[in-house]
Formats: sequence, C-alpha cells, structure tokens
Amino acid sequence: MKEKPEYSILILGIENSGKTTFLEQLKKKSGLNHKNFNKILPTMGQNVANIPIHGDNLLECSTALDNRSNDLVLRVWDLSGQKRLRKLWSRYFDKCHAIIYILDSSLDDDTDGNMGKKIEELVAVFKTDLLAMLNTNNKNIPILILANKQDKSDIIDIVDLKLAFNNELQRMDDDFDSRILPISAITGEGIDACINWLVLRLRRNSVIRPPVY
Repeated sequence: MKEKPEYSILILGIENSGKTTFLEQLKKKSGLNHKNFNKILPTMGQNVANIPIHGDNLLECSTALDNRSNDLVLRVWDLSGQKRLRKLWSRYFDKCHAIIYILDSSLDDDTDGNMGKKIEELVAVFKTDLLAMLNTNNKNIPILILANKQDKSDIIDIVDLKLAFNNELQRMDDDFDSRILPISAITGEGIDACINWLVLRLRRNSVIRPPVY
C-alpha cells in the first residue's frame, strides 16, 4: 500500500498567541491524545505532532480525484514565539511546505483597547520576524495567517486585519499565496476551514514542494 504523503507545517507567532492551543485543538479534532487547554505552558523549544487528514472530511475536494486516495499527514511543528528564539524560525523554512502564522486578535490592557495601535504592533512583528527572513527559495511557501481568540468579547475586526496584512503581503513577490482567517483555538471555531484551505494549497504546490513518503 502506498504511504500517505506527509507535509511539514510550521506554526509561528509571538508568545501567548495561542500556537500550542491550536496544535492541541488539531490533535483533539483528529481523535489524538491532547493536553488540557487550561494546562498548556509556554513553549521553550518546539512541539511536534503528526495530524492525519482524511480526504473525505475536507470541505472542498477536487472532483477529479477519489477523496479516499487524498488522505495525507500534516507533520506540525509548533515553534517557540519568545523573542530571543524567533531568529531560529528561518532554519525550518527550507524543509517546510506551509506556514501558519497565529496572532492574538483580542484587544488587551497593553494597548488600552486601541485597535489601531494593536494592529500596528502585530504587523510590525510579522514584518520583522517572518517576512524579513523569507528569501527567494522560500517564496513559494503558502502563508496562512490566523486571527486567533475570536471567542473574546473585545477583538479586532477581521476586515481591518486583512487590510493591514494584505498591504504588507502585496509588497512582497507575487509568488506568495496567503490567506487571513478568523479562528478560536479554544473553541475550535474556524479550524476546519483553515485546514481545508491549507490542504488545497499543499496539493496545488506539491510539484514545487513535494511531500515526503
């Protein structure tokens, strides 16, 4: 029997954005053992998990293929978002097939509820710690930006986030395939749509960045 194709996915973002909770939610949805969301600690190095994806469970699938033959595995790497460790992200770029960048879309005390200030801070970190480290060899990596913590009562409007981040992405090379989606890693809201988008891009990109068998 042919082995399922395996794609490596990086989960990036600053500390406390919800990266590990997102990974644990993926494990939960896949029926794997997962941590209690209330007991998750900051990631000091990395967390890795293999997430099985079944083609017949995707929201959208190519009608030209038998869905059951489209099963695959996502090898997901949750990397630390601590400032001193973000410089290590680029070491993983050459081997990865896609990047999930998670940001905290809630308005907290640090910004005094100032949405404009929070957006500026989020975009600045995204530019410095991710976009600035991508080179010509990495520009065909799909980037999925997830606006996390949509379960909070006071959040940044997703339209405003899309405008700010798309402005930065459009300044980069046209090779970037990106999307911004709202999610809640705690409740699972939006997770299925995000995995669906990701898998479709991985398949379309498989000639340029083939999976591992």
